Amino acid sequence: MDDTDNEVINSISDSDQNAHSLHISEVRPLSKSFKEVFQDFENSCISCFSILQNSQNINKNKANHERRISIWNTFESISKNFLESIDKLNIPEWEILKNRDKGHILRHTLGSLIALMLNPEYYNLSEYDKNLLLWAILFHDIGKRVSPEVYNRDPFHPFLSAKILLKVFVEFGWIKNIEYANKIAEIIGKSFVIKDMDEVIDHSYIKIILPLLWYCTRMVNVLHEEIQEYVNIEKITEIEDRFEYEILVLVLLHQSLEFNPQYPNRENITIDDIKNYLSPRIVYLSMILHKADHNSYNLGMIPYNLFPNDLYITRVCNEIIEILNANFYKND
Repeated sequence: MDDTDNEVINSISDSDQNAHSLHISEVRPLSKSFKEVFQDFENSCISCFSILQNSQNINKNKANHERRISIWNTFESISKNFLESIDKLNIPEWEILKNRDKGHILRHTLGSLIALMLNPEYYNLSEYDKNLLLWAILFHDIGKRVSPEVYNRDPFHPFLSAKILLKVFVEFGWIKNIEYANKIAEIIGKSFVIKDMDEVIDHSYIKIILPLLWYCTRMVNVLHEEIQEYVNIEKITEIEDRFEYEILVLVLLHQSLEFNPQYPNRENITIDDIKNYLSPRIVYLSMILHKADHNSYNLGMIPYNLFPNDLYITRVCNEIIEILNANFYKND
């Protein structure tokens, strides 16, 4: 970070700190690991995959909404067991999500998980990257205030969701630098602005938030001043040391990469910030998350690997990755 970035951080007033702090109370232990919870859910989804395919083939002439109901009925017991497992993790923010907006956001979250597991690209990932996506999907809308059906879109919710998830990670004891975590929360609060009578995220704060996350997480043990791009951090760190950062980035930016102009974002991250703070791998995972997020509203479509716009989204993602590869590896 340069001197200008430090001035922005230090200029945050005491009143803003109180308004946007994380309010950490205590570190609370996990009663059951997320790995176990998601493994159970993934196995259940795989076992039902053939049932879903047969159901869709039999009912392929039915209207889309009828096929969607069929899928939800198939997954009803799975979702029930999954929710019971998540409840045992004792995350208050999850309890709030379950009851917000008459359960619409919760249903969308579950639909996104199902859409993720119906995507063949998911099963070609490493176990580590699968786990990243499961975490990101579960929490990507935890800060959403209303569902899209009620009020178009909520442009602030990716940053709010990342702030809540940051708090969860601190309370789990996975992020130990509370001072930096609170600074990040303050800056996220500063990033909410009104532009042309519309609510948007000021993405210029990305260049402050993400480097702070580098030093807030376990990656700090190997960082030094010469490191300027995240792709170089990937090369020198162990994957488990990047775990919290990469989940937070996927949540924070899940509506900041323009994969599908048919559903444009209010504002997008710049290509320079993508080069500095992401990598081809993270962009690819963001694309898979984007598909699951969007396809949760199209669960009745056939076949599962050809949801509307999926091929176009993949092409746009590949174009971004080509640009990044040209930048990252030109001197290798």
